[in-house]
Amino acid sequence: MATPNVTVFEALSGPPPVLRTEESTLYDQIRAHFMSCFKPEDILEWQLINRLVDEAWFIKRYSRHQTLAIERRYQQSLEIQAQWLKTRNARKEQSAKSMVDRMTQKPAEVADLLHLEEKVTEAASEVDEILGRTPTELQHNQALQESILFQEQLDKLIASSTKRFNDTLELLEHYREGLGQRLRQIAEEALKAEAPVNAGDGQIEEPSIVPLEQGGEVTKEINELPGSVN
Repeated sequence: MATPNVTVFEALSGPPPVLRTEESTLYDQIRAHFMSCFKPEDILEWQLINRLVDEAWFIKRYSRHQTLAIERRYQQSLEIQAQWLKTRNARKEQSAKSMVDRMTQKPAEVADLLHLEEKVTEAASEVDEILGRTPTELQHNQALQESILFQEQLDKLIASSTKRFNDTLELLEHYREGLGQRLRQIAEEALKAEAPVNAGDGQIEEPSIVPLEQGGEVTKEINELPGSVN
């Protein structure tokens, strides 16, 4: 069988299902590996293998987003804390400004003004400290609990893509098995046509392709023929 022109098949494919936040080079590597392993013989095999690549990519994506969902939920909890702190500090700052206004109308102590300035600076650093915290396992556990509904949806997507992957793989195996049977029939017919003539009876010997698992049965039948030497 002639080697198929895979380049022609590639020209028929559309853009890969890669998001801008994903690595297109990784997708290309996975796809090249699949094509190298399965080696499509025709356009139908190429299409089935192409589907396998996409489903494998989707499974990888959904699994990655299960982890991202936990991190996102934890980050949201930090942002809520930071927003609460900003609101509290804004009220404090407004109160401090009112106090400064009153101090400017009367002689004020320099120490009091410096103290107010330090409070405003500390408020900003507290927000940065909250947003930069390293999560604990318990905090991630809580984030998982809070994102459990989304996790279940991702599980369904993974199961769906896995089923499509397995179904496509089964289709490819069935197709190749059927194609292999046709090729064996063609090879057997070619052997029959080219078989040598038996000089004793003038008939053509017709060799047949016997599967290995049937070899024992064929030997048994030959031994049971009249005049056979056991």
